[in-house]
Amino acid sequence: MSEKLNCTSLETPRLILNGFSENDFNDLVRIALDLNKEAIQGKCKPFVAFYNGLNGVCDEKKTQENVRIYLDRVLGKTDTNDDKWMHCYAVREKPDMKLIGLAGFVFFRDSRDKSIIHHDLGYFMSLRFQRRGYMLEAAKEVCRHFFEQFDLLEATMHPENKASSSLLEKLGFRIVGIDEKSKYNGEPRLKFKLTKNGFFHANKQAG
Repeated sequence: MSEKLNCTSLETPRLILNGFSENDFNDLVRIALDLNKEAIQGKCKPFVAFYNGLNGVCDEKKTQENVRIYLDRVLGKTDTNDDKWMHCYAVREKPDMKLIGLAGFVFFRDSRDKSIIHHDLGYFMSLRFQRRGYMLEAAKEVCRHFFEQFDLLEATMHPENKASSSLLEKLGFRIVGIDEKSKYNGEPRLKFKLTKNGFFHANKQAG
């Protein structure tokens, strides 16, 4: 049986973290279009699951298709095999519950040893709500909840994504290596790890 995270709703001073629904599709498309346009202009690294700008053009129809595929994964309609599964939180701003991002985890079995399960942190935030500390607030809360059940968390990040690397370091993650040609369009990825003790130590100090 696959490991499962108890995905109860979470709350922070400014955010509600809960499940996605079909009603989130249009908001996800708007977020994806904004992120893709910024990535095409070189202002940020692309969120690979949404990105379609390899030809230098943001294709709205293709973005919608990518969001549809991604939302189906988040809702558990696909990736239902025993080798890969997702536990994702919708990040919603109080008080109107507007969808502004995602924070969650991909669980997957090691390609060589199926008895080993990796737990990867993933996230994105609407451009309209960045630089307000929302992503750190959400990521800190989902990590706190994760470590109530598990002891080790991983993450990967493009080496040029300085903002995201900074966020991981604030959570307590440490770089453990680099994948020069990753599964993400063959781009390089820094590899991070975070232990339960490391998370609570880092965030006790930060608090």
